[in-house]
Parts: sequence; C-alpha cells; structure tokens
Amino acid sequence: MNMSERYSEILQLVAEYLSKIKRCSKDYEALEKEYFRFIEQDVEKLFNINNDGVYDIAIFEKIKEIYRDIIVITTEEIYQPTIMANMKCIMVDMYYNFKYVYENILFMIEMEFLNN
Repeated sequence: MNMSERYSEILQLVAEYLSKIKRCSKDYEALEKEYFRFIEQDVEKLFNINNDGVYDIAIFEKIKEIYRDIIVITTEEIYQPTIMANMKCIMVDMYYNFKYVYENILFMIEMEFLNN
C-alpha cells in the first residue's frame, strides 16, 4: 500500500468516526475508547504528509472536509448538549491536530507556488 492509499484509509476512518458523533450516538464510552485506541494514533500519522511528499488533491480536499466537520461539531449548538465533557476534549484535540495538518498542507502548497 502506498502512502496516498494509507492516508486515504486513515481519513476514511476519521470520517466514519465523526459520522458516529454527528449521529449523536449515546455510547460515549465506546466512542472515547475507539478514539484513544485507534483514531488518535492514526490522526498523528497525518502529521507526516509533508515529509512523505504526498501531493494528492483528493487527500487535501478530504482533510479540509474533515476539518470543517470538526469545527461544526465543536461549535454548533445542536451538538453542544449531546457531547459530554470527555468527548468535547477529544473534539478539541482533533481540531488542533487537523488544524496543524491543514496549515502544513497550505504551507506546502504556498512553497510550491513560490518555487515555480
């Protein structure tokens, strides 16, 4: 499996995880466990996109889409009463991780543009 495929797989897992939260799943304990067992480590692997030289528009678009979903979940009033404190911490953690990844991608694109 090449790096683009691996990153796509990670993003699909994160998107599925967020869809569980958006469906207002009441099984917060299971969602917490899933995050700390799988999702957190996978998201951290995304930090290497620049180092691995992955230039894939589909991956960039998926990261942007997930980042927007995270922002909606952490800020929209409809989700606030349904997400307990631990889940809010998880969403804030994901927010900062995806912000970092997204900003790195934007920096990488800017550097490519300036070099050409």
